[in-house]
Amino acid sequence: QAFVKDALGEAAPRQFLAQLLRAGRQAGRHGRTTCHPRGPMRFWVSAAALWRQPTPASVQIDDQPASPWPPPGEGLPLGPETTARWRGMGLRLRIWRPPWDGARAQQFALEGSESVAFDAERLHFGLKLRPWRAGDRLQPYGLSGHVSVSDLLTNLKIPRALRAGWPLVTHGSEILWVVGLRRGAAAPIAAQTQQILCMQATRQYKECVNELVA
Repeated sequence: QAFVKDALGEAAPRQFLAQLLRAGRQAGRHGRTTCHPRGPMRFWVSAAALWRQPTPASVQIDDQPASPWPPPGEGLPLGPETTARWRGMGLRLRIWRPPWDGARAQQFALEGSESVAFDAERLHFGLKLRPWRAGDRLQPYGLSGHVSVSDLLTNLKIPRALRAGWPLVTHGSEILWVVGLRRGAAAPIAAQTQQILCMQATRQYKECVNELVA
């Protein structure tokens, strides 16, 4: 009740809470969706958890007003010093250009999927932010082949409620980073690198998930 009330801004009818509990007990591994009858908030129910997902979703870039997500057109332009926060996804992105430190750059680039660094001088086309689309393929760093972004989200067990709008950072027609999950092969740090661009994602699913208690 507290979780649903916080999401809706009002107490939920008993009938709706009972509907959510029934859906949770009956849901298989793929879950199901139940909508609140009087508001835009969408709840996704799995066998063990209840997620809230605002409809429509939105993203806030720096201090600008929130924009609809997914954005119209080919995506939102990103500068070299940018922060983005997705409402309802528990996901944040920070992009910055730190002072050059070769040893630190190599360490940062190897820290993991949620922290990545690129050779800034190889990024000629500018960066954009957009959700993944059917057919998107990524060439992961260190591999010669490509993988489907859809398969990547599934294999990394991204909750089904969050997959549809998962963001990408793109460079021209190439996927630079599936945010917080896997970087692409473009613009790697090398011995001749002089400027780096760092990106870091934080995922806080607790903002939009709660355990169902029968």
